[in-house]
Amino acid sequence: MINTKEYTDDIVRKLTAERKKQKITQQQIADLIGMKAPNVTRVEACKHITSLDVILKYADAVGKKIVITIEDK
Repeated sequence: MINTKEYTDDIVRKLTAERKKQKITQQQIADLIGMKAPNVTRVEACKHITSLDVILKYADAVGKKIVITIEDK
């Protein structure tokens, strides 16, 4: 069975690393994506499955895009 949390956690870790690389604060991300800073902290801590909507907004805020491909098994 596919573990969705593993996929989302991997994406969130990469986006968090990109945020830090660009020296963007959690508060700045929160302002850009319309969340409160404590919620950004929770997203980055991977405490729950992050919605695709939040992931896409976060990626946009750090100047990245998420590409999803569908492939045969």
